[in-house]
Amino acid sequence: MATLGHILATALPVPDQQPWFEWIRLHIPIVIPSILTAIVVGGFSFLFNRKLEKQRRIYSEEIARLNTDLSRSLQEKLEADRAQRTESLEHLRQGIQESLASRSRRSEYLKAQITNLYGPFAYSLEVSAMRMRCLGQIDNSVKELSQQENSRNTAHFLTKNELEAWLETVARYGDLIHASTDEAAGILREGWSWLDEDDYTNVIQFVTDVERSKTELRTEQGKRLPQKLYSKSALPHSALEVPDVVRPEFAHYMREKLYSKQRELSGLTGKLEPQPLYGPKPLPQKPANMNEGTIAA
Repeated sequence: MATLGHILATALPVPDQQPWFEWIRLHIPIVIPSILTAIVVGGFSFLFNRKLEKQRRIYSEEIARLNTDLSRSLQEKLEADRAQRTESLEHLRQGIQESLASRSRRSEYLKAQITNLYGPFAYSLEVSAMRMRCLGQIDNSVKELSQQENSRNTAHFLTKNELEAWLETVARYGDLIHASTDEAAGILREGWSWLDEDDYTNVIQFVTDVERSKTELRTEQGKRLPQKLYSKSALPHSALEVPDVVRPEFAHYMREKLYSKQRELSGLTGKLEPQPLYGPKPLPQKPANMNEGTIAA
């Protein structure tokens, strides 16, 4: 019974308690603005999210496009750099090949110059100069004897046989000098195409002296031009120059030119060449115990 009474008491309205619709009427001014606010906020949030999503998609597409463009640009730049490096390496390779080919051609040319002209020609000049020095030493020895005997007439201090031997020796040396100069001229004739342009003036002067010597001084039966034609005192303005086929300065010049080409060839081929000995070697001196009888023999 207590329970039923309690239920009835709860279900029956209390005079002081307001009905439920009064509660609704009282809460409508609060609930409806809240609902409208929620709808508006939700709508704006939905629109903002859609716009944000759209912008995000646009930005993602833009970033993807930029990444694609950047990748393509980098790829093109890499390809261009690779092509440029390849071209540079090709130019470098061609330059090295041309340099090596040029060095090889220069090396072969120098070898041909040394073999066909400068080597044999310098040797012939050195032989001529050596023979001229030997002849000069013999002449100096005779001059010293003449001073000791106080006479310029060799017949006063040389016997007939000694005089004949001396003259024959001088003549042999003269013939040997002429032979070596003729050989040098022949080397020039055969190897003229290998001559350097800057050597033309000196070499043509040597050829001129050789030809003049054969024509004016080495004539048959001693028929030569009069000595007065070479005399400065007789012809101070138009005297002929005596042809000199053995010029030490010319032999030295050609020797230095040969050594220069040898050094250049050594630098091109990378081979070590022996250092040349500049200047002629001194002639061997006779032993101190060698007497006059040994010389005559």
